[in-house]
Amino acid sequence: MRLSLCSRARSVRPFRWTPNAPDHHPPRRLSLLVIMGATGTGKSRLSIDVASRFPSEVINADKIQLYRGLDITTNKIPLRDRRSVPHHLLGDADPSAGELSPISFRRLAAASAASIASRRRLPVIAGGSNSLLHALLSDKPSPVGGYDFRSPVRLRFNCCFLWVDVREPVLSEHLDRRVDDMLGLGMFEELAGYIGTPEARAESGRNVGLNRAIGVPEFERYFRRFGPGVANPRRMSRRARVTRRRWGRSRRTRGGSRRRSGRRS
Repeated sequence: MRLSLCSRARSVRPFRWTPNAPDHHPPRRLSLLVIMGATGTGKSRLSIDVASRFPSEVINADKIQLYRGLDITTNKIPLRDRRSVPHHLLGDADPSAGELSPISFRRLAAASAASIASRRRLPVIAGGSNSLLHALLSDKPSPVGGYDFRSPVRLRFNCCFLWVDVREPVLSEHLDRRVDDMLGLGMFEELAGYIGTPEARAESGRNVGLNRAIGVPEFERYFRRFGPGVANPRRMSRRARVTRRRWGRSRRTRGGSRRRSGRRS
């Protein structure tokens, strides 16, 4: 793993957001540590390492891990592994409230950062969702949440960026193991319990909320054919292979490739 440098756990009650709430304007000189990188490079664990050594709290910037539910499938870091480091916006959003837009995330994350800083602690932003990072950090983000990293961006905070880079063969092997580990931890059973819930039915076929999680559309087709809870090893193996390939594509599109890293950081 290579780092590129540029400039106690608590439970939080699930929230619903108000789309037209006024924007939160934190102090201009608020300082943030922003940990970025491709899927599977270890951003979450690095944020905990940092917060374990310095007075810090972590704000999640992964657009799938924002939502409550599917903790294994969305690969949320377990409570026992957080080393008592407070986390914000990690599994807090109510998926039945609809899609959380980047602009809504901007308000929520800025409020969390200001609250952390008021306690004389460092806000650590950890996540690979570029649309969320751009919405939070840009002085004038797009009202619809889009971004273009080719254009100059004026930052609204003092930011130190850490870009986590892992060699492609190492990352590919790690992501293959990650899918197998997730299945071993109960991903199949978790998805079986999720498919058919009101939230899943309401969003079926739509690329929003938890349905964007890698593994949900792949195994949804499996459960439609065999039914929840019915294990067919041959078909499960095929779904797992599809999921591994999608993890591989994800590492290239979510802040992944070295070719893009300079422009996107």
